[in-house]
Amino acid sequence: MSISLRGLTIHEIQKYLLEGGKLTDDYQTADMLLQSFVPLRAEYYEIAFLGDEYCVRTQGREYEAVRVPRTLGGVMILIANIEALNAKCALYIAQGGRNGF
Repeated sequence: MSISLRGLTIHEIQKYLLEGGKLTDDYQTADMLLQSFVPLRAEYYEIAFLGDEYCVRTQGREYEAVRVPRTLGGVMILIANIEALNAKCALYIAQGGRNGF
């Protein structure tokens, strides 16, 4: 049986997943999981919810580092690669995007 993460704390989510719990692959569950494990805004990037995709881009919307599906698989891709995506956005800015730092 799979559940939605609505109303669960981060600790409860982690415990449920470590015990082998199954999740419903829908937008609400994916959004909650993403917000639980990855900051939606950082110094060089923001994560935007664009319909059925997540978009990691610079905060001024000039550069998109990646788009992934708005599913549990897409969330896993973002969790695994968020440091590299942050670096890609920072590198874009450092090379003259957004008029440099």
